[in-house]
Amino acid sequence: LELAEHKTAAALQITRQIQTQHPKSPLGFEREGDILLAQKRLPQAIQAYEQALARGAGSAQLIKLHQAYIKAGNTQAADQRLTGWLKQHPDHHAVRAYAANYYTASGRSRDAIAQYQEIQRQTPANVIVLNNLASLYQREGDSRALATAEQAMKLAPDNPAVQDTLGWILVEQGQIKRGQEWLRKALAAAPKHPSIRYHHAAAQARSGNRAQARAELERRLTGSPHFPETEQARGPSQGFWA
Repeated sequence: LELAEHKTAAALQITRQIQTQHPKSPLGFEREGDILLAQKRLPQAIQAYEQALARGAGSAQLIKLHQAYIKAGNTQAADQRLTGWLKQHPDHHAVRAYAANYYTASGRSRDAIAQYQEIQRQTPANVIVLNNLASLYQREGDSRALATAEQAMKLAPDNPAVQDTLGWILVEQGQIKRGQEWLRKALAAAPKHPSIRYHHAAAQARSGNRAQARAELERRLTGSPHFPETEQARGPSQGFWA
């Protein structure tokens, strides 16, 4: 309530009262960390989250601590905390999935693959994990990409994200006609998804329909200029527009 009224100092005072009255509870330290993080007081927020974890805080607080370290520019400490937690809690899928997403966004595909592989080992029918693994395998030139995408397709044949992944892998592996069929289905199911529209247009370009592909990408860049493949869409780096 104090925070809702923008009374930060009063809110912090309450968190410290909780810490005094319940010194073994992580709650007061976690709430203090949240407030300090919102204020961008990163060293103090990190210290508060560390105190919370020392008192038994869970995976959600570990993720907050990792994010605070990243924002503070201390990626080494962030990675040490993340890997240490996963060693101590190997069955915490939420943190492992968070780690995989973090590594993917950071361009560390092999680290992301290792995390997804462990989740898959524990939950072999996880469609999201299989789909993400297939994309990462393809990015790394791993021969398991297509088989993994097809495995995800068997589990979720109507999922546009799965259709998009399989279609794009097929296109990149030279099976353009078959890939386009899946990409058309994905586009029909999710017509506003920027990555799906990019893959569909890029497949058109590779099949020789460059004018239509260019028009589609120009519309996409105008309507949604920021998506994972923005740079590829803008430039000729993959030879689509030669």
